Amino acid sequence: MNIQDTLKDLGFKDKKARAYLACLELGQANAQDIAKKAGVERTSVYALLDSLARDGLIGITIKNKTRFIIPESPQKLIDLLKGRLGAVEQALPLFMAFFNNAHIKPTIRFYEELKGIKEVIKDSLNCQEKIIRNLPSAQDILELIGKDFLSHYIAQRVAKKIKVRSLRPQGKESNNWYLKADNKDVLREVRFLPVGVSFNVLCMIYDNKVAVISSKKEKFGFLVESKEFGDLMKILYDLVWNAASQQKKKLDNMV
Repeated sequence: MNIQDTLKDLGFKDKKARAYLACLELGQANAQDIAKKAGVERTSVYALLDSLARDGLIGITIKNKTRFIIPESPQKLIDLLKGRLGAVEQALPLFMAFFNNAHIKPTIRFYEELKGIKEVIKDSLNCQEKIIRNLPSAQDILELIGKDFLSHYIAQRVAKKIKVRSLRPQGKESNNWYLKADNKDVLREVRFLPVGVSFNVLCMIYDNKVAVISSKKEKFGFLVESKEFGDLMKILYDLVWNAASQQKKKLDNMV
């Protein structure tokens, strides 16, 4: 791994990356020595050092009227990244407002590999409406993506305070605690479809998107992004939801 390339990936321009590495190698040093070590003009090194100081990556001290540079621990790079991530997260609602107001051509993306299928599921964690309508065959989706991925996904969803309405076929529940219909800790409200209505897929409806994930037998997924189609699916879902049973069922495979 090229360390300069790593710094460039973090947003450092070439001269800034070289100046930072020179600071780390020299320890306490003056601007002239850093410029020579980094191979940059002395006239430009001061601006580079000021930038590094603003990032919290170096400290500056004065001795005998000479300015010396003292590098901070490279662990500060982590703090720098966390700070930038926090700023992006804080501004994300504004970015999403621009994104949602833009004219977006409806799209359909199809996935066959398990990695892609998991990406379809994780996309729902970006739900801006904070509610996902789903139709899951709990046991089938568990067999496809595994309990570790599913439990981590649910934990992330709960942390983001995204609620779920879940319409389920009777008799296809799972013994895993995080999938049980009566578990209120995972922000999930469950209603059951009539006896005899059964399916093997997972369907998720949120924002302007509809995601469909197959069982392990066929192993595919697709994501439709369309406001008109999404609105239609929400209307149909809510009609079934309002008519579905709210009674707690004694299912054979639940403990």
